[in-house]
Amino acid sequence: LHFFHGSADGVIPVAHAKAAIERLAALQGDATIDIAEGAGHEIPPALLRCALQRLTSHIPQRTWREALGAAPVRGGQPGELDD
Repeated sequence: LHFFHGSADGVIPVAHAKAAIERLAALQGDATIDIAEGAGHEIPPALLRCALQRLTSHIPQRTWREALGAAPVRGGQPGELDD
């Protein structure tokens, strides 16, 4: 889950998004946030570009965990890959 929020949002204060991120983190949720300084409740071009970049290039934390958990182990030691 990724949040995009304007720091000057007068409809939904950015504090709500920050609180949601903190709560999700406490629950070991997979969440991040980008805050556009000076942006309100609209989606400015810079935030849209950021969203597109995130959607096309970031891998969720749970996917990393699953991939690392599936990695072969040598000698029974986590993190040591088989040849």
